[in-house]
Amino acid sequence: MFEALQEPITIAGLAVPNRIVRTAHSLGKPWVDVDDSLVAYHQARARGGVGLSILETGMVHPTAPRPVPSHDDRVLDGYRRLAVAIHRHHSTMMQQLWHGGSSIRNNPLGGSPWSASDVPNPLRGVVPIPMTKTMIDDVVAGFAAAARRVQLGGLDGVEIHGAHGYLVGQFLSPMTNLREDDYGGDVAGRARFLVEILDAIRAEVGPDFPVGVRLSADEQVPGGLEPKDTLFIAQHVEHLVDFVDLSIGSYYRFHRMMAPADAAPTGYELPLTEAVSRALNKPTIVSGRITTLDHANHIVASGAADMVSMVRALIADPDLIAKTMAGHAEQVRPCTGTNQGCVGGIREGNFGCVVNPAAGKEARWTSDPPDRAATSRKVLIAGGGAAGLEAARTAALRGHDVVLVEASRRLGGQVNAAAAAPHRAEFGAITHWLHDEVRRLGVRVRMATFVEPDLIDHEKPDVIIVATGSSPRRDGRSVAIPSRSVPGVTLPHVHSVWDLFGMGRRVEAVTAAVVYDDTGGWEAISAAEELLARGAKVTLATRFHTFGETVPDPPSTVDAARERLLNHRDFTLAPDSIIDEIGTAAVTLGVLGSARSVRYSADCVVIVDHRDSNRELADLLLETFDGELHVVGDANGGRTLRQAITEAATVGRAI
Repeated sequence: MFEALQEPITIAGLAVPNRIVRTAHSLGKPWVDVDDSLVAYHQARARGGVGLSILETGMVHPTAPRPVPSHDDRVLDGYRRLAVAIHRHHSTMMQQLWHGGSSIRNNPLGGSPWSASDVPNPLRGVVPIPMTKTMIDDVVAGFAAAARRVQLGGLDGVEIHGAHGYLVGQFLSPMTNLREDDYGGDVAGRARFLVEILDAIRAEVGPDFPVGVRLSADEQVPGGLEPKDTLFIAQHVEHLVDFVDLSIGSYYRFHRMMAPADAAPTGYELPLTEAVSRALNKPTIVSGRITTLDHANHIVASGAADMVSMVRALIADPDLIAKTMAGHAEQVRPCTGTNQGCVGGIREGNFGCVVNPAAGKEARWTSDPPDRAATSRKVLIAGGGAAGLEAARTAALRGHDVVLVEASRRLGGQVNAAAAAPHRAEFGAITHWLHDEVRRLGVRVRMATFVEPDLIDHEKPDVIIVATGSSPRRDGRSVAIPSRSVPGVTLPHVHSVWDLFGMGRRVEAVTAAVVYDDTGGWEAISAAEELLARGAKVTLATRFHTFGETVPDPPSTVDAARERLLNHRDFTLAPDSIIDEIGTAAVTLGVLGSARSVRYSADCVVIVDHRDSNRELADLLLETFDGELHVVGDANGGRTLRQAITEAATVGRAI
């Protein structure tokens, strides 16, 4: 089983035990000399069976700071600790070396960031300083010195980050390299900086220390690198490297670098990276939402690449490999591909995982509860949404006798509505998995049942966990103007998102619709895409400057949906808006901060507003229940799936 993946591979004398790689990704954790969180995170994945991990970007020069201080000898003790932790599990680890060029926020040495040319970075908007020969030589020396520290620290190799529009990529790309000297012009000239870095590193570490490069096979933007360019670059430096790690994208289209599930199928990068990987003789690594060992094994067996990166799937479940190899793939916690906890989390200083509450907390949390409770207790859970299911699973793993009661005829709660939207089906994977898990663990599930006094008297629980969720408000009051209710909000063609996705009143045939977004989240996007799929002309009005503004890190989470919507001929965006009035055939929108108003035809209005927590049961139990009571998820005022699952897991581990 998975013979291709299990075959060891040798990279410049380094024996890698299997073909599963975790390519470099940031965590926002401090360096190892501050606390154990970085070591614990990587050790959990090594323990789970990963063959090679590539540590997040290491700093090589003062002009581009990073948490991993590869530019300084103080990094050495941390490298040694990481090496011991990873090697203990017969795994390997390399360090990615990086300079951000124009992508950094601030140059600590003063002035603008450095780059190949004075082309502003699309996310920073600052005009960088074109590097002089002295600057180039200084950075090249920084890469070489950093590589030597990696070797002295006991890690197993280095990778030069030449992808995704960072400094090396800024030299490689014709889009950002406008130079007319030896470091510009044709592809060979643009690759000169990379060649000098590789030559300098090899002079420092010798011939037997693995050195690789990461390249963007296609930058996914007009005028950027295409596979034919990257193939030339890869072959141009192949004699200087021991492996080539291929990806796609750049800052000009950030969501293609780490595409969310709604934007791309699993393995979405392969059609572009294969054009390069199959033509190379040195070992290759490919990436791109590869979430199962079946898929990874097929890629290696087919010859598309020698190794396969599985990053987000291993954030969701660090034991993915071990569980699957043991014949228990159904027990792997699925990655839903939202990017909201991992990519979005790190870029907002809150790394984690929507579906795995232990991600980023490995120094104090294991993936599953580490032990059983000293005393088994009877636990009653009210509500079968994500929070209730996670609480039931965690409590059952701790050895409690668990009963889960759901008022409807279907488990999953609001996740069912979210997953019913176009492009969002994978969102439902987590509740399907949790459903299977609670059945596997022997949780008794009672459907179409309410938690009432008779039920409590019959079950006699020691603990009740209330996970009754929330419901849409229908009062027509906006966050922007909470003092009034919108005239016309009670008309029969005014709906909530729940109605649209089958959890309320039926939405009849629609020809023209207005979706009003009062929250800035995913719901308005999903509603607009659903109505467009039904053939309606859709106006998405929002009190924000655009839609999706409150979703973590929009460039990596909702920008793909923005592209889809803004390219649709029947879609109109009305930003900075408030509903003045809803009529029987039209909606009048006001422009916030002005006296202007615009009238849009609409035979359907969907209002996406904040929800009311369903706390009636919790409030009753506070007065009547003598045992231990907990409230989790939306019933506790939570707003996101990540919050709901984390709260539920925390309570489940505590009882």
